[in-house]
Amino acid sequence: DHEFIYPVPLAFLLLMTLWGSYFLSGTVTGRKLLAIGGNETAARYAGLPLEPLKVLTYLLCGFTAGIAACINIGYHGSAASGDGAGYELEVIAAAVVGGASLSGGRGTALGAVLGALIIRLIVDGIVILELDQNYSQIIVGSVIVAAATLDRLQQDWRAKQVSR
Repeated sequence: DHEFIYPVPLAFLLLMTLWGSYFLSGTVTGRKLLAIGGNETAARYAGLPLEPLKVLTYLLCGFTAGIAACINIGYHGSAASGDGAGYELEVIAAAVVGGASLSGGRGTALGAVLGALIIRLIVDGIVILELDQNYSQIIVGSVIVAAATLDRLQQDWRAKQVSR
């Protein structure tokens, strides 16, 4: 049953990646959201309407979660309230590996998708190698720590370059 790639979820993945890339980098609203994530205080002083932009962010998150739920229902034929529980660590790892900063203000939709693919490869590789599943979270957590450390080192290096 899982021997091939289903075209509809893949099409949605590609469409949402393209839309997210365009929205974040090609629209004023997307740039404002990145500014809020980078430094909320500076965004407030710049005159950005924080509350409406935060509401928009939650609306977009709910909308995309609804799309994901519809795809999940179509794929599995059913849904439960606990579907997706336990994936929080993988989602954070995917974002960080994809180039998003834990301190905010940086990241791309394509990077998030590529990060998700990398994390999925790691998790599925653990299953294929028949390693103990308890190590999966340890390995994914280690990837998060390594990516966050590299992100912090990169931020420090940029700060040194600017101060020169």
